[in-house]
Amino acid sequence: MARGNKAQRDAFVSIPAEVKEMLRHLHPAIQHMPKTERIDGAGAEMRRAAYAIIREYHIAYHCKDVRTEHIRQMVGWYGQLQAAFEIACLLGVLEDRFKLSIAMRMERIEEGIMKWKNAQSAQRQEPDNAPLDKFLGASGQ
Repeated sequence: MARGNKAQRDAFVSIPAEVKEMLRHLHPAIQHMPKTERIDGAGAEMRRAAYAIIREYHIAYHCKDVRTEHIRQMVGWYGQLQAAFEIACLLGVLEDRFKLSIAMRMERIEEGIMKWKNAQSAQRQEPDNAPLDKFLGASGQ
């Protein structure tokens, strides 16, 4: 990423950083949920999905040969995170004071995942152009 390109820097989304920031709000939110939700409900599913997104990101980042599959996995885990968040809100087990901060991070996570997905699609169509490698940086990892 070029130092002088402010638009490109502002568009950059660090998926792991956004997930970790969301987890800073999610962990206390889960602690305020009923025990069943913390252990086997929406709270547990949200936490599981968040950590899985980080896992899939790192595999996709470091293992170029399986990148496409792990980007797909990130999309799936994000869908699970989103569904569990909606269920927690609908059931009233997620306190209002946590909703906005979690939702804001989820929006940034989705943005980052979609950029990866779109760049990977473009890379398959134009292999010489390699837009995902440009998105990831000069090293292409």
